[in-house]
Amino acid sequence: MSKKTKTSRKRAIGYLLLFLFLAYAVAPWVVPSTSRNPTLTVQLLPGKVPTYEVRLTNPTPWPIALNRALWLVTNQGIYMYWDTSEPPAQNLALLPLQAHIFQFTIFNATSTEAKNYYSGPVLVELHATAQMLWTPSTLRLQSWSNSTST
Repeated sequence: MSKKTKTSRKRAIGYLLLFLFLAYAVAPWVVPSTSRNPTLTVQLLPGKVPTYEVRLTNPTPWPIALNRALWLVTNQGIYMYWDTSEPPAQNLALLPLQAHIFQFTIFNATSTEAKNYYSGPVLVELHATAQMLWTPSTLRLQSWSNSTST
């Protein structure tokens, strides 16, 4: 192989790497804005104690930072208390294709009765300030149990 061929091959690889880097850096500005949002999923997990799983997924190829996240759970009925497996994060950074997951149960607690669990439809809402592509924006997502929203 000649010296000129090796130089041409190195130059071609360099241009290819430069093109890939520029495509990765520019692609977020070209992709439609609706795909820049995280996805919120709420699912009812079967079991003796009905448990809801909330999954906030970042489907984008860039990180998203959420600040002052407020998680709201709305259900129908007299079930007023919700108990989480761990407190939902109020400040978090989601790396590309990463998810934040937590679980909770809803119950009606009184001093005379055992816990009576709720297993009907719930609405989970997330209100936060999102930092995506160096631009802060208000993020509002909502999802019913066993559904997905973006």
